[in-house]
Amino acid sequence: MGNLSNQYISQSFQSLLHLGSDNTASATFAEIQDALGNGVGVFVNTTGNLRVTNAISASAISASTISGFGNPVTYSASVSNQLISLQNTASALIIATSSFATTGSNSFIGNQSVTGDLSVTGTISAYKINTTIESSSVIFSSGSNILGDDASDIQTLNGLVRVSGNEQITGSLGVSQTITSNVVTTTTLTGIGNPTTYSASVDLRLTDLNAYRLIDNQKFNDLAVTTASMNTSLDKLNTWTSSYQPIIQNLQVSQSIDNTKWNSIGSLTGSFATTGSNTFTGSNTFTNGLVLTGSVVGNVSALTITSNTASMDCSLGTFFTLTLASSATTRLTATNIKKGETISLLVTQPATTGSLVFSSTFKFPVNNAFTASTTSGSQDILSFITFDTTTLYGAGINKMQ
Repeated sequence: MGNLSNQYISQSFQSLLHLGSDNTASATFAEIQDALGNGVGVFVNTTGNLRVTNAISASAISASTISGFGNPVTYSASVSNQLISLQNTASALIIATSSFATTGSNSFIGNQSVTGDLSVTGTISAYKINTTIESSSVIFSSGSNILGDDASDIQTLNGLVRVSGNEQITGSLGVSQTITSNVVTTTTLTGIGNPTTYSASVDLRLTDLNAYRLIDNQKFNDLAVTTASMNTSLDKLNTWTSSYQPIIQNLQVSQSIDNTKWNSIGSLTGSFATTGSNTFTGSNTFTNGLVLTGSVVGNVSALTITSNTASMDCSLGTFFTLTLASSATTRLTATNIKKGETISLLVTQPATTGSLVFSSTFKFPVNNAFTASTTSGSQDILSFITFDTTTLYGAGINKMQ
């Protein structure tokens, strides 16, 4: 094309097309305009792309092949045939009223609704099944099965239930009707033993109760004249369960030698002496003088140190030992002090010596306060006496050899 730079085009050439805004062709889309600057709605660029602002009519496409589509006439006919086929299939599905069979695998997306019966000759695999009524019987269920997913769920089975194999119940079992003998076929019940033997034993004991002797009746007649307070006690006895009966029966057959022992203890009025060793557990109080012809031996308790503190529990005995902490100061405290105690404490210095201080519970002479020996391996003895429950009065001896 000739160079028209700096030239004016007469209005008679107004149909001459050019790029909008007198732009030079580039990779950016530029609109094609007439000589008067009116756009024609077609955009082009130097990469060969074409863009229109409105639809391209079918009569305008005269090419026999379009890249990506092929022959436009053939493509359009193919699309039309496929749409017709889909419409026919949808219509057939909508009016289907009899059996409908498909071959191969099928995937359904979304919720499916079936009005009428559903017959499946193969296996149904489902994560969750909600059913209102199950009218038919399940012939066989393999593997382990769980009914319900919470302890509060209630499963109701109407009719006869048969269990083949072992049955285990976790929790209580409630029976609203009678358990017949032909139902319990086991030879042993936990807590009862053999049901037949247990039943015979219960029957025999009931027979013995019905055969009370006259002397027993007389005893109950004597009880009839008791006071009102005793009647209240007897009324409570009447509510005893059968679990107390074996205990009462064992008491009734107590041997006479046991009665003699209790009677002998009840008639003791003077000195009471025992031979051999005797052990008394718990706290024991003697109201009169106590004479011992042998020695009295007490427990020796070793004190432990926690956070540089050793606590002496005076209720554990009267003899204690304490090894001081190495290169540190051990603080001694006391708990559970009782009136009238005499307590002895052996203090030992370790290889690397430490020191000993006391809580305000301990009292020593003003001019003779106790200080632990400073020699490695040395042993000191402290003695304490009490007159109340708050203070230990003590004195010490250093370096026992």
